[in-house]
Order: sequence, then structure tokens, then C-alpha cells
Amino acid sequence: LQLLHQLKSQPEDELETLAVIPDLCLQRHPNKQTLGVRQILDVEDETQPNGKVYKKFVLGEYEFTTYVEACNRISSIGRGLLSLGLKPGDKILIYAETRPEWLLTAFAAFRHGLTLVTLYSTLGEEAVKHGINESKVTIIITSQELTFKLD
Repeated sequence: LQLLHQLKSQPEDELETLAVIPDLCLQRHPNKQTLGVRQILDVEDETQPNGKVYKKFVLGEYEFTTYVEACNRISSIGRGLLSLGLKPGDKILIYAETRPEWLLTAFAAFRHGLTLVTLYSTLGEEAVKHGINESKVTIIITSQELTFKLD
């Protein structure tokens, strides 16, 4: 019961919304590494004991960005969104694989008061069309690999 009185509605006073997280990290840890990615160097077939063949990715070493670099990219993405005429409350759809660009775009949207709508990249074409129509988004942000589902 004593612990119940120690609960907070937010972890720190500065963390009122998701929009402030990148800037807070930038202030506290500007040169720390964040958002590690690995390049796919090769794809190999791996035969399982039951005879099934799976694709196995051969990956390179992690490459990281710093909070300075991430926040600069968030600012650039935000300027790009605003240049499209978006205003606070407008809905944008991120339809992409989980990747650093997804997260950076989400933070740019939060920073400018945009409403974020997401669709899983694994959805079929009909489900994607339904999600777009139901959400009434202003713009769609996607990867080149998924544009075929938007035709």
C-alpha cells in the first residue's frame, strides 16, 4: 500500500508527451548511440532437419546514429511534413516496415501535433485499402517496397 502512494502518472516531470523524448535524450546524451541497424550482406538457404528450407540473413555489424543525428533527422522530416501544408490534428499514415525511418517520422509527427495512423506492412492489399479509407488520412508515408499495395 505504501508503494501505491509513490506511483507517478509520468516517469519524469519533463515527459509530458512522446514528442519531448528525442529532445530530452539529446540534452542528456547528445553523442550516445541510438537506432542501431545492420546491413543484409547475403541471404543463404538453410535446410532444417525436416527438409524445409528457410532463408537465413547474413548480417553486418551494427551501425548506430547518435541522438544529435537522430534529432537532426526528426527536424528535417518535420520540416518536410510542414512543407506539405500539414497542420496540427491532420492524420498521416506510416505504412512501412519497422525501421529507423518509421520511428523518426513518428517523432516528427508527434512534435508537430499530427495524428499518427499506422498499418502493418504485412497486411494484404484489401486490408491496406480498407485502413486507408477508414482512417481518412491526409498523406501516406511508405517505403518503395510497399507501393505496389497502394495501386
